[in-house]
Parts: sequence; structure tokens; C-alpha cells
Amino acid sequence: MSKPLAQRLLDIGFIRNIGRKVYYEYQKLQDAELTELFSPQRVVRGGIFQGMKYPAYESSGSPLFTKMLGSYEDELNPFLLESRTIKYADIIDIGCAEGYYAVGLAMMHPEARVHAFDIDPVALSRCKAMASANGVSERMVYGTKGEKATLINFKYTGRTLVLCDCEGYEKEIFDEETARALKNADVIIELHDHVVPDIKQRVERAFRDTHIVTYVSSRLKSQKDYPLLADLPVEYKDNKFVSDRNTTMDWAVIRPKG
Repeated sequence: MSKPLAQRLLDIGFIRNIGRKVYYEYQKLQDAELTELFSPQRVVRGGIFQGMKYPAYESSGSPLFTKMLGSYEDELNPFLLESRTIKYADIIDIGCAEGYYAVGLAMMHPEARVHAFDIDPVALSRCKAMASANGVSERMVYGTKGEKATLINFKYTGRTLVLCDCEGYEKEIFDEETARALKNADVIIELHDHVVPDIKQRVERAFRDTHIVTYVSSRLKSQKDYPLLADLPVEYKDNKFVSDRNTTMDWAVIRPKG
């Protein structure tokens, strides 16, 4: 099968920037089409947030289909499932996008207040709509920028879970001072070492006195791992949307020593 026109234009260097934008828009259209076929009710069908509703076929910063399938970042599932036994007072999501984690964790932890931050106003608006669609709006608090001061000055009232995915800005947020403020918090940081090559060393240095740091790496995923894909029409079964990224990604999973 020949490559899509947009990809061939990229291969031959056709006005490279325009060609790249065309290709990404083509991918978004493919993702939306596949997702609508897979989940006509706009409901997450697999994974730890199974049953969560999307108000529209919209995702911010990552493919939607992997979220509906439940394969999106499912390398983190063991820790998040383990966290169900913890009664969090607050959950802080820095870089919440359309609310996959913020709303999903609000549903998983009905006693927690969830603080969702994103510098993209469109993403934040989508997160609010998703919270409303899933009946958790009353426990949501929103902010435009989560940063070091956010975590240092936060009024902690109990055990806290912090998630951070901010495209390299994590280097500005997490240091020894932040770690001390988070001494009773569980933390998951997506590490963008292509932006900050020494980010693992920075994180280890910041948390060495207060927490235990372990790492989780993304894995190569196979369609055989997801039986729900059998529901797709045959022409869509061989697709690249099972994985949510083309490169290896690492996360730091950080637990208090106490």
C-alpha cells in the first residue's frame, strides 16, 4: 500500500513546514474517524478509566483513540491502580490537557479535590466540559499555570497525588525545596529528556532525602494486547494508533519514604 499523499510530500521535502502541518492534520482526522467508529457513544472502553465520558471527539496534545481504547500510557496503570487504596485529600494535575487524568482520577477517588492546570485555554475548557459530563465538577479547581510556587504554597490537608506533564518545564518545578513541600505526596513526573537531558539526575537529586524514586518506561505495544480492537472493521484493524507515541518515554514514580 502506498504512503498517504501528505507523508510522501514530507519525504520529498515539499515545503517542509507546510507539509508537516498537512500530515499532522491528516493524522488528527484519521484519529477522529477511527475513534468515532470505535466508540460511537464517546465513552472510554478499556483501561483504568473505563466508562469515562468524552463530551466531544477532542483531545489536547495526544491522540484520542488510545484513550478510548485504554492503551494510553497504560504503563502507569499498576501504580494508579495501587493508589486506589490511598485516600487522597487532593490530586494536582499540572498539564491536564482535556482532562483524561484529572477527571479519571476524580472518578477513581471520589473523596479527593482535583486541581487541574494547563496553560492552553482550549485544553482547560475541554477539561471543564469533561468534568461536567462525568459529574465531578464540584470537586474540580482550575488554574492556568502550575509551577514551583503552586506546590510550595499549596495548603496540604492530607495525602496528595501530583501528576506533571509539562514538556520540559518540570526542571523549573522540582527541586529540593519542592520535594520537602511534597514530603507526604506521591508524585508522577513525565520526563522529557529530549528537552532536559539530565532530568533524571535533577529529579533524583531533588527527592533523594524525602522520597523513593523509581522509573517506568513506555513499551512497544501490540494490537494483540487489546482484544477490544476486534470490534473494528477489518480495514481499520491494522492501524498505528494503539501506541500513543513513537519514541521511548520515561516517568518518575516517586513515593514518600515515610
